Amino acid sequence: SLIFNQSEFTNYYKFTLVRNPFDRLASAYFFLKKGGFNPYDKNWFQSNIADYQSFEEFVLNWVNPKNVFTGIHFVPQYKFISINNQIVMNDVFKHEEIDDAFNSIAKRLNFSGSEPSNLNVGIEQSNYKELYSKQMVKVVKKTYSPDFQLFDY
Repeated sequence: SLIFNQSEFTNYYKFTLVRNPFDRLASAYFFLKKGGFNPYDKNWFQSNIADYQSFEEFVLNWVNPKNVFTGIHFVPQYKFISINNQIVMNDVFKHEEIDDAFNSIAKRLNFSGSEPSNLNVGIEQSNYKELYSKQMVKVVKKTYSPDFQLFDY
């Protein structure tokens, strides 16, 4: 069932933050490896990807266009913000530009509050690149091709 009717959905301001697919994939993997949000995340990790001995082994042997749809943390981002493959957000901001995004959203909503704090601190963005070999980059680019194209990464 829908939370909003069509008129509300059309008229409401809708925005989202997206992440660089390389950063997001590494972050999700290591987040789940530490236990995730809840027992479901922990069990999913144990059942699906815990047997991979390294992040590289995980990327090269598990990450593909089919498998990423089996775990919510790995589903391509465009799937969360599109209907019939059309982006339905008014604004799509990049995670690495969160301060500018917050200012833009606050202005749009006439909000004057404190800036957001980074509650989900994971891998430093400058460090995730060191995790990927050329072969891993190819796998991720192929698997997350729509995200790379739609969000200009």
